[in-house]
Amino acid sequence: ELSLKELTKYFNEHCNNNISCVPCKKHQNSSGKLLEINITDLHLGKLCWNEETGETYDISVAKDRFFVVISKDLERIRQNQFEKVIFVWCNDFFNSDGISNSTTGGTLQSTSGRWQQLFQLGCKMLVDTLEMVSEHCPVETFYIASNHARQTEFYAINYLYAWFRNNSNVLVHINCSPRYYINWGINLIGFTHSSYEKKQNLSYLMSVEKPEYWSTTKYREFHLAHYHCEKVEEKGGVVYRWLPSITGTDDWHNDCGYLGAFKRCYSFVYDKNYGLIQINNNMIQSPEIGDDI
Repeated sequence: ELSLKELTKYFNEHCNNNISCVPCKKHQNSSGKLLEINITDLHLGKLCWNEETGETYDISVAKDRFFVVISKDLERIRQNQFEKVIFVWCNDFFNSDGISNSTTGGTLQSTSGRWQQLFQLGCKMLVDTLEMVSEHCPVETFYIASNHARQTEFYAINYLYAWFRNNSNVLVHINCSPRYYINWGINLIGFTHSSYEKKQNLSYLMSVEKPEYWSTTKYREFHLAHYHCEKVEEKGGVVYRWLPSITGTDDWHNDCGYLGAFKRCYSFVYDKNYGLIQINNNMIQSPEIGDDI
């Protein structure tokens, strides 16, 4: 039988030295261009039945659609020179918030997969994405609060922070505010799910929360989610952009008649000197129409 002394000796021999990760090659690029990959409202774990809602959606479909989008943006990264990539995923990435299979506020959800399975799969999808992007370009990601999985997504951002803590090409921000801001040259970009803020308050949040960036930037946008469809407003020097989703149509949306929005999400290219210069449309086609494009 093994003794405590033998076990202690073994671990001392194998763990005595500090383990350091192999240093990553630091990417150097001064193009002034920022790519924002934004996948809103994936709702990993949502269950939709074709016979009821006209569409099948489960963890397998969600994963496939997610990586269809990522593959398109990875190709753009390979073909272009980006100084940095911002990966925005924390907008109802998970469909439910824990063991009860309900939202953060307690609304029960039709769920595909067990809660442990969903968390492990979701974290792996995020890790794989950040690793693939970081092979070509420095990448940053962060937390914002959404209404379906506010807690679970905070745990996921901490998971990512721990995973990439020694990777110089991946920067993970563990912020506790429901909103987050990026300053890139003349650009100020705000991110929030928009499920908690009163709409009338959005117009002044950016200038109040980030006055130092407000005064030094010329092009300002808020990227919002929650509604699964596109809407754009411009007011007070800020473009408010509610972004569409690639998620499936569940029974609640079908019952309410929230139908017809195209399954798509966008990525954005910003220039430090010229503002927003390009919007990429990542469309997911339905099986009836054909393969994804």
